[in-house]
Parts: sequence; C-alpha cells; structure tokens
Amino acid sequence: MTHLSLSDLRKDCIQKRLFLQNDTQSYSVILENLSLYILKGLKELEVITNNPIKNLGFYWPIRGEPDIKKILCQWQTANISRKLALPVTTINEPLIFRQWDENTIMRPGLANIPEPQNTPEITVDVIIAPCVAWRVENDQIWRLGYGGGYYDRTLFSYFPTQQRPLLIGVSFDELQLDSRLWSIHPQDFPLDGLITQSSFTVGPSLKSF
Repeated sequence: MTHLSLSDLRKDCIQKRLFLQNDTQSYSVILENLSLYILKGLKELEVITNNPIKNLGFYWPIRGEPDIKKILCQWQTANISRKLALPVTTINEPLIFRQWDENTIMRPGLANIPEPQNTPEITVDVIIAPCVAWRVENDQIWRLGYGGGYYDRTLFSYFPTQQRPLLIGVSFDELQLDSRLWSIHPQDFPLDGLITQSSFTVGPSLKSF
C-alpha cells in the first residue's frame, strides 16, 4: 500500500472497513467488544480528568463506520444529566453539535448525512470521531479522516478563549497504518485517545493530567 496516493489510501481503508462486515458473526463480536471499550474508555476519561462527562458529541455512521448509537444511548440513560449530540456541518466551518436522542427528527445535511433538526445546540465535553485509519508516532495518536478538516477546524475554534473538548477516535485494529503511509500536516490535531475492539489508548495530553 506504500504506493497509494492519499485519496487511494482512504478508499482502500474504507473498503477494508466495509469488508469487515461481510463476516456477520465475526463483525458482531467486533462491535460487542468495541462497545465494551467505549464504556470503559468513557469511565476512564472521567477518572483521568476528575470531571464527569455531561455532553458527548459523536457521529452518524457512514461508509462502514461502526454504529455506536445503541451503546451511547445505554451510557446516556444510565445518568439523566448526560446528553448526546450529533454534528451539523456547514462547508468550511467548525462543526456545531445539536442535542440528539432516539426520538430526534433528522434531516439530510452535508453529503446527505442525517443531522438533528431544531434541537438545542450544546457545548460538548468529549467528541467521539470515526477514523478512516489511524497511526501512532512518537506516542501521539493520529487520525486519518476524509480530508475535510472539520474536526481539526472545530477544535482549533476553541482557542484561545475556551477549553476545547477531548477528541477520542473510534476505529478498528485492522485500520492501523504504518506511519510512513501519510504525512501529518500542521493543521492536524492529534487524538487524545483511541478506542478499538481491543483497547482504549490515551495520548500524551491525557497522560499529563
């Protein structure tokens, strides 16, 4: 895969992600384990930061991204003070997160991805972002996305006046890439942590708490 362009690398990783779903029984186990590590990771984040997570932003799954709505609804209903939110996307602007639950009316947004309609905008403590692929270099965890830069733009919009939310990636073990396959750009934001079906890994920003 070392000969691939960044565009082709993304396509290759998305195909690999979709291929995982072909073995229904195996994929079911993968999602079950991923869900367990999501709950474990959220609990560990609260211990590390010594702060409860009240507002959690996540994503509507596309292109084989793991569907984590069910496990996050379980997490949310365990504490009535918790809220979930999904992003509303405007071209070349930071993401806005609007409150979501299973009864929320959705409308097609950018790239036809469903977005909450007419629900309150909330400030999130943590953002769970899907990864096309991921890598580790010099103890930093890096996310390969679709190239729009929306999560990076969103996090940088908090500086210098506000404390930014934590950025936690969700992916599969199979999508870890060699660090030589893509270059990190100055505008790229490292992940604070990564959840896969086998682990919850924290980056230097959380290790320093």
